[in-house]
Amino acid sequence: MIETILSIQQRMATAVGGMTTDEIVLLKSKQLLEVLPEPLLLSDGKKEQFKMINGLYPSLTTVLIQELEKFNLMLVVMRRSLVDIEKAIHGFIAMSSTLDGMYLCF
Repeated sequence: MIETILSIQQRMATAVGGMTTDEIVLLKSKQLLEVLPEPLLLSDGKKEQFKMINGLYPSLTTVLIQELEKFNLMLVVMRRSLVDIEKAIHGFIAMSSTLDGMYLCF
């Protein structure tokens, strides 16, 4: 319980002449949002890579499509988490344990 109290107290403390931890987290989340790439589209890839043969994609293309879907899902979760942490800091939504862990890592 004391660890929890101390971890919360650190958020409120301001370094002499420095930024608060909230300001640091907001700055880092903004920087990450700016460099986060847009989701990848199949239409942007090589056309010959996505040609179907007998109604099926080649096996490597199938794996590539699955990995693109996973990567795009990860980008969506990252973007949503970065937006949610800003909302949580400002008090618009509750700080979940996941967002709290993200906050502490920042």
